[in-house]
Amino acid sequence: MLREPESEMTEQRSEKRRQLYSYLQVFDGVNSRVIGHVADLTHKGLMLVSKESVGVRKEYRLRIKFPSPIGQRSELNVRAVCRWCRGDVNPEMFVAGFQFNELLMEEAGCVSSLLSEFSFQD
Repeated sequence: MLREPESEMTEQRSEKRRQLYSYLQVFDGVNSRVIGHVADLTHKGLMLVSKESVGVRKEYRLRIKFPSPIGQRSELNVRAVCRWCRGDVNPEMFVAGFQFNELLMEEAGCVSSLLSEFSFQD
């Protein structure tokens, strides 16, 4: 299991994480392999739940499948860097934090739509 030093895992989030009530599968954008599902989401990144450990500091192309179309789109393709990975409360799973690289305006709009349509509201 890969871990970031505790000092690098310090809470630096400026935006509240939003848990989703809909199951969003995440695929590796290169080989289309399922790598997990979204646990929570912000405009800056996501937390992934996975059966396998994820490489820290590695850049990924993530493909997130929507449960139902948003406009004309049924998925979101983004580049993101894994910032941390650790074992989950369930010993058979891992959780990993991803930070999106700069999102295009259309991608940012999709994230906003996902947050408004599929997340629990405060």
